[in-house]
Amino acid sequence: YAEDIYVGYRYFETFAPDKVLYPFGFGLGYTEFEVKAVSMGMDGANVHFEAEVKNTGAAPGKQVVQVYCGAPQGQLGKPARVLCAFGKTRLLQPGESEVLSLECPVNSLASYDDCGATGHKSAWVLEAGEYEVSLRTDAHTVVDTFTFEVASDIIYNEGNLHNGDLVVADSKLAFAEGSIEYLSRADGFANY
Repeated sequence: YAEDIYVGYRYFETFAPDKVLYPFGFGLGYTEFEVKAVSMGMDGANVHFEAEVKNTGAAPGKQVVQVYCGAPQGQLGKPARVLCAFGKTRLLQPGESEVLSLECPVNSLASYDDCGATGHKSAWVLEAGEYEVSLRTDAHTVVDTFTFEVASDIIYNEGNLHNGDLVVADSKLAFAEGSIEYLSRADGFANY
């Protein structure tokens, strides 16, 4: 794949956001909604948002709320933003509201280093820097944003777990010549 990680909306949000007529996650309906963040932040190893969605129009409808993350550009290339979580309301009557809880594990924001650019070949790396997490109604329409800082690179692989964290998921990376490499991610951000 010549596109590498820049497939679909990730390409347009990174290289041509002004060319997009209907942003990723955009939808039309017969009513209007007001979306506001009730709470947001980090809870242990997760980023969380609570969003209140109110139907302010004259017809019943449903609304999708999305969480996007923008990671720092370190040694590994990254898209401008990546969809991390989303939720959809039940059918809301005019004037009715619902609070949605959205959660994203911080370790899912890590990038895969396949060539050792960070010094950790074949590992998932959460690179040091500032991460911007935003609540949106589509890839361009921001409701609210917060940032958090990662002080130093955090590595997720079986051979080099950060602070001895437990492995919570294993996967296999199969190569064309038939060899298999086992990868894993860790759960734990006790330092944040």
